Amino acid sequence: MLEDIPVPNPAFLPDLRHALLAEEMAAQDAVMCQVPHGASTGFPSLDQELGGFLVPGLHILTGAPGQGKTAAALQIAVQCGVPCLYASSEMRRVELLRRLVALETGIEIGKLRDGNLYREELETLVTRASAACPMLALYDVSDPQASVMAVEDAARAVRDQFQAIHMLLVVDSLTEWSPGRTKGLPDEKPSDEAALIALKGVATRLSCPLLATAHQERSRQERSPYSAGALERIDYIAESLWHLEQPAASRSGEQGQTLLRLTILKNRYGPSGKSLAFEFDGRIHLIRPVA
Repeated sequence: MLEDIPVPNPAFLPDLRHALLAEEMAAQDAVMCQVPHGASTGFPSLDQELGGFLVPGLHILTGAPGQGKTAAALQIAVQCGVPCLYASSEMRRVELLRRLVALETGIEIGKLRDGNLYREELETLVTRASAACPMLALYDVSDPQASVMAVEDAARAVRDQFQAIHMLLVVDSLTEWSPGRTKGLPDEKPSDEAALIALKGVATRLSCPLLATAHQERSRQERSPYSAGALERIDYIAESLWHLEQPAASRSGEQGQTLLRLTILKNRYGPSGKSLAFEFDGRIHLIRPVA
């Protein structure tokens, strides 16, 4: 693995030659095999803007409540192409499973809640969803014991189980989970900022991308998508920053589809400011690109 290549610190440029060559050779192998060189979002237009894949480091998805952040993060976890740990403080794991079953089988999510499915039918649907997501693990971080280090240990265990080089870690959401989980950092740091710093450290030690969702207050939406509290410093911490919203003029279709706009506000590996259009089908919790 690249992180195992011994490099002195500080390093002169020749000291870094082997690390650069190793990364380039790995990238060439990925191109030849037609696979992403790391975790992807599974949305081709977004991957293209981000340089083809999610680089190791912190990536933040912001948006007001109800704009589709969890749906987007969960779908990326499903289609990232590598082992993934989805750490959620937003939603019970059983509810996440319902969404995954709807997403992977096409059954409307309401039918998974109304009690009208036979046990055999439900077991078949869960089996199909499980087969479609064999490398996805759900981790409940609403537990007070779910510290930053516990999440790191769980992510490492998932990667080791598949003996994988690449993985993706998703935290949903930073806003709900950050208080009280960052022991050892200066007390004066706001909880969101402390969590950002701690999670960036996790991504660095695991050498993997970490996608975290973060709430944006509706009252601040017109001023800045991430003007609340410590998230103002996100430009200095994250590799990329995305903002998801439902355009004001959008209307839900007869079948429950809603237009979404994802804007890349910060991007270290490509241009910033690009907006991409998607459609969200709330019946099966599926997000599709819009041409």
